[in-house]
Amino acid sequence: MIDETIARQPVLDARTGRYVLVEDGATAVLNFVVNEERLVIEHVVVPDEVSSRGIGGVLVATAVVRANDEGLTVVPRCPFARHWLASHPEVAAATRIDWESRPSS
Repeated sequence: MIDETIARQPVLDARTGRYVLVEDGATAVLNFVVNEERLVIEHVVVPDEVSSRGIGGVLVATAVVRANDEGLTVVPRCPFARHWLASHPEVAAATRIDWESRPSS
C-alpha cells in the first residue's frame, strides 16, 4: 500500500498530530486527530514542487495502516483523503471508513 518510489516514508509527529514526509527538501503533511476509536484525517498538504508524485496518497495510506493496526475507524474529512480513498477501493474495502462525516471545506 505504501509507494516504494517515494524516497522517504512519513514520520509520525505525535506532538502535533501529523505525519510528515520530506521529499526533495519539501515538507508534506497529513494532519489528524484521534478521537476515541476514530482517526480523523483533517487536512493533507503537499507543496506544489513535489505534487503529482503520489506523496499525498502515501500520507493517507500511512494513516490508514495506523488506523487498521489500532482498530480505528478512518474519518476522511479532508477532500483529498476522501477522493484518494474512493479512488483506491482495495484500500477502502479493507478499512473501516466513516463516509457520512461531513468533509471540511
